[in-house]
Amino acid sequence: MNADETGWRVDGQNHWLWVFTNKDAALYQIDKSRGSKVVDNILGKEYHGVLISDFYSAYNKLQALACKRCLGHLLAEIKKVQEKNKLAPESIDGMFCQELKTVLKQTIDVWNEYHKGTKVFEDLVKEKERAIARIVELLSLPIKHKDTQRVRKRIIKFNQELFTFLDNPHASPTNNRAKAAIETICHYEKDNFRQPFRFGGFKPGSDDEYYSDRHLEWYRTIKYFTGFISKAFNFIYGIAKDKVAMN
Repeated sequence: MNADETGWRVDGQNHWLWVFTNKDAALYQIDKSRGSKVVDNILGKEYHGVLISDFYSAYNKLQALACKRCLGHLLAEIKKVQEKNKLAPESIDGMFCQELKTVLKQTIDVWNEYHKGTKVFEDLVKEKERAIARIVELLSLPIKHKDTQRVRKRIIKFNQELFTFLDNPHASPTNNRAKAAIETICHYEKDNFRQPFRFGGFKPGSDDEYYSDRHLEWYRTIKYFTGFISKAFNFIYGIAKDKVAMN
């Protein structure tokens, strides 16, 4: 199960649009709260499945079979730290960030290869062991910058929720499914009702996250056919309107 939330306006008031989705369906809920009570109301206090989300605290209290934090968000955060602070690649902090990105991206690559049939489950097990060993080494580096220290604290705090997808290959390494579901409904609202919205920094196709293209293919397909149907409807409606006017 993938979950996410974004800002939403209802009669000029700030609300939150939540989505809980898997490969078969998506549940949307608009709520005044962005707190953990929404997660509890939807999934219950105990969820017998794998929840994939970003690092937002509302998901922290859920008792799930397993939790998976989005590596795309973590990679985006590391990149922002590098760019904001102009970390030199040869510096300790710069090396920490670059090596960490390399480790995370390689775990995603191995997971993708598994789903292509070029890797087996044993390869996932070995990759998790390799990734953990390398990250432990990186965490021991004497980094000094407050932003890289924040990244280190996040990794330590969520260390059991980063590589769940290597234990359970049905889980995704990113939260792209929920992000795409949010974007789909937001685009629909914008195009049809001029609903103001924001994505919280999500940029499909950009370098901000390490995307697997197939995770967003279904979104692009929905967007294409929604636009096509809308144009067809407007065309037919225009013809009907002209005929009425002629009569």
